[in-house]
Amino acid sequence: SVQLGIEHRLEPLDFRLTYNGSNVDYVSSVTTDNDDLDRTDGRVALRVGFEIDQGTSLFVEPSYNWKTYDRAVDRAGVLQDNDGVEFLAGVTWDVSSVTFLEFALGYLRQEFDDSALSTIQGPTLSARLIWNPSDLWTVTLNSRRTIQETATPGQAGVLVTATDAKIDYEFLYNTIVSVSAAYADEDQGGSNQTDTRTGFGLKIRHLLNRNLYLQLDGSLIELSSTDPAAEFEAFTSSIRLGVNM
Repeated sequence: SVQLGIEHRLEPLDFRLTYNGSNVDYVSSVTTDNDDLDRTDGRVALRVGFEIDQGTSLFVEPSYNWKTYDRAVDRAGVLQDNDGVEFLAGVTWDVSSVTFLEFALGYLRQEFDDSALSTIQGPTLSARLIWNPSDLWTVTLNSRRTIQETATPGQAGVLVTATDAKIDYEFLYNTIVSVSAAYADEDQGGSNQTDTRTGFGLKIRHLLNRNLYLQLDGSLIELSSTDPAAEFEAFTSSIRLGVNM
């Protein structure tokens, strides 16, 4: 993946241009051909902010995104390429190192090359809160509405409204414990199916030295759906030895 950005300030205006791109390559097996899912994603966004007070700014952010598949036509004969736009208008509040808040409302629209796939559009939101009540605690809240791809035949995509929360606690000077929870409503475009996804997570990161760390992760995910065949529950855990450069 690639992330690029440039920012320029001309008081009281602030300009920020960003690009995010990724190449998605699924692994196929002897019995399963996943090449239909391989694609290139891109997004360009321009944010223009206006500082109305110290640490408080209003902003607008139009963006354009595209998804170009390696196979323009999948095995079912569906044109997979799509592109879309999003417009956000909101406010940021950052008056100290204790609290940061960003909230925006807007509209999004995603169109698909295949006329059989319905356009996904509607109001959207973006919210983020970072709160540091002390040097040892950090609370993070996020809420976002996005459009995600789907491999289900005949469905255009998934309109996802997701909210997550995380609490980090510096248990020791070299050990951070994090607990998280997430909730998402998933509206399957082109069908009457709706899913609800909930998740909980626990992470413990221990710094062995300045560059080396040991991390333990555990997560539980549950999916409830109007289609009983799509429901599942999964628990995953991992141990990771990592390097900070």
